[in-house]
Amino acid sequence: MFVDKYYEMNPGEEDLLPDGSFLVDGMRVLFGDPSLRIDVYEEMSPKDLENARKFNRWCTISYIIQGREEVSFIARYDDGTKKKIMIGGIYPWFVKIDTIPDSHKQTESNAFGQSRIIEDDRIVGMVPVDEISSMERRSNWPLSVERFLP
Repeated sequence: MFVDKYYEMNPGEEDLLPDGSFLVDGMRVLFGDPSLRIDVYEEMSPKDLENARKFNRWCTISYIIQGREEVSFIARYDDGTKKKIMIGGIYPWFVKIDTIPDSHKQTESNAFGQSRIIEDDRIVGMVPVDEISSMERRSNWPLSVERFLP
């Protein structure tokens, strides 16, 4: 099933990854930039239909290869079809929250120099920001402050 060219995410179930470096095997994703999605309500050429099949459908990703400027992966769609996707790493992606591995959950920083560890919309811990550099990274999540191993 195709999503609209100007699909808006559902914040209760989805999040936005700023670029392809955040993609992880097993995530369920949708291309986040409407500039490459197709208006499925207009007549589509064969090329438009192929692009809609790639970018206007949710898929589960595997076999990710992340380069400096490009990301590639195998996309498996709901109908069972698979496509190899190769695209610039700068593009954003919507992701189903329940498919984000725990090791990649985001934390938020506050004005008091503390990081709030967020899980399921609950604060589960606070860590002073100046102690973070001495901790082992649990992910490569670069938004504000990251989640770390104890």
